[in-house]
Amino acid sequence: MEHLVLEATVRKGMGKGAARQARRNGNVPGILYGRGEATLAIEVDAKQFERMLHHGLAKHGMLDLDLKGDGTERRTVLIREIQHHPVTGDVLHADFYHIEMEQKIVVSIPVVLVGQAAGVKKGGILEHVSREIEIECVAKKMPENVKVDVTSLDIGGSLHVRDVVLGEDIRVLTDPDRTVASVLLPKMKEEVAPAAEAVAAEEIAEPEVVGKREKEKEEAEEESEQEEK
Repeated sequence: MEHLVLEATVRKGMGKGAARQARRNGNVPGILYGRGEATLAIEVDAKQFERMLHHGLAKHGMLDLDLKGDGTERRTVLIREIQHHPVTGDVLHADFYHIEMEQKIVVSIPVVLVGQAAGVKKGGILEHVSREIEIECVAKKMPENVKVDVTSLDIGGSLHVRDVVLGEDIRVLTDPDRTVASVLLPKMKEEVAPAAEAVAAEEIAEPEVVGKREKEKEEAEEESEQEEK
């Protein structure tokens, strides 16, 4: 299986100053580490990396880092963490985990819904609840995603993680009772409108009742004054 290739360069420093310098040079600072390996400070081209992330090509899959400055030309990695700027959304830092293809890994893969649910044809709304599931498998057998067929899903029905079918060598770690997708009835505005109209009618009627009571009170007081005279 071919992987995306991302160019990377070994950084000289690990501190904030070196990271800021990398960003000024149009790169994203990061670290590269692996099982039993020393952590290595690296930087990758910001535009190339963000383009991969924007198209969903790198977040859940494996990459090959074309590493320069460490004597090893290429290393297969998983992205373990990405830090974004809270305002601009730009990538500030990334962690890459070096893996061997025979190594067991734990990773989250996207859930892709396929087909048109039977309940949607009847006016229901398909809700995609869980968009990722966590699995454990050998790196070389890691799927890019898992496809879930929702064709038979009717209104009120749900599919759960336990319904997801994967290879025998793949172990699902996500709670089997977690909902993946369901079809719900749309909320009807017509059910809310009569109640709102009733409340409005009561609000309009109330001042009329109060006004009537005040008038009756005034008439009673006038009658009482006349009797006293």
